[in-house]
Amino acid sequence: MKKHTLDNPDQIYKLDPQHMLHLVETVPQQCRDARHQALLNKIKLNSSKIDSLVICGVGGSAIGGEMVANYLRSVLKIPVYVNRDYALPAWVDRQTLVICSSHSGDTEETLSAFKQALARKLNIVVISSGGTLLKEARKHKLPYYEMPGGVQPRTTLNYSVITLLTMLESAKLLPSMDGEIEEAVLLLEKTMFEFNLFNDSKKNLAKQLALFFHGKNPVIYASENCLGTTAYRWKCQFNENAKQMAHVNAIPEMNHNEILSYTVQDSFVKNAAVLLLRSEKYENDRVQKRFAIFKKISGLKKNQVSEVWAEGNSLLSQTLWMVYLGDFVSVYLAFLKGLNPTSIGLIDQLKAGLKK
Repeated sequence: MKKHTLDNPDQIYKLDPQHMLHLVETVPQQCRDARHQALLNKIKLNSSKIDSLVICGVGGSAIGGEMVANYLRSVLKIPVYVNRDYALPAWVDRQTLVICSSHSGDTEETLSAFKQALARKLNIVVISSGGTLLKEARKHKLPYYEMPGGVQPRTTLNYSVITLLTMLESAKLLPSMDGEIEEAVLLLEKTMFEFNLFNDSKKNLAKQLALFFHGKNPVIYASENCLGTTAYRWKCQFNENAKQMAHVNAIPEMNHNEILSYTVQDSFVKNAAVLLLRSEKYENDRVQKRFAIFKKISGLKKNQVSEVWAEGNSLLSQTLWMVYLGDFVSVYLAFLKGLNPTSIGLIDQLKAGLKK
């Protein structure tokens, strides 16, 4: 029945009236569009006066910021901080570049931070598809990047990442990103044919992983220094697309506390499906050893643990490839559960409650 669901296009089309799977498939073109638009609308910034970077956002906007921060930790010579709160940190000053990112333009946490940045006369750049945030940027003649709208914010993560990187390149805070972005996009275009609906489950890693997680407690681990933020993206996509609780942690941190949870094989552990997101090129040697020891001492059965090794040469390619895989897996998992991956009923109810 599980295989029949994932390899039956007619059944899947009925579960996906808003075409979430198609939006995932078109991520490579989204990356190209984001790059093209960001290069057309270069923002002039005096990089010599910027000594820190704050990215304000929640949800997908924050994850995009975290992915960029993680990618840049060995490249960018100024600190990058992702602010998910209503308030800006006290240390933010006029040498800080404040990027306010909200797909809808009406995210209340981001709008609150934006208003504080305005009041403090800080350097602000806006990334949005519309709403109050874009209106305010135009009103105050602030630099902005306008994203395409009309879709769920989680589907525009790659647009956000490519736009952020191109913006920092235009501000002379990064060297040319042409080579790395092109390599990443070419890899995603190749991958699209491997993970898409019409590639049978027997040859489709994304479908196989959805089957691995179905009916289990998903647990995802990755190395902090390269794919930790990517693992968190997997969790969020499981939550939103598959309406599935998922657990995520990073190594080495997990080894200092959570590993003791495997001492007792309780009901959660016995029903766990543990996926290790790996990078042969970018993992620290000691982290590689930690992964190997964990597999030996965890007490998990062989069919409870799976590993995926990131494809691509650069860290950007590996990161975007692994995110792309996770997006497919989460949508396929929704289909296995008989769910519409686009629906966000409880989020809508929460927002309605906040408006009262």
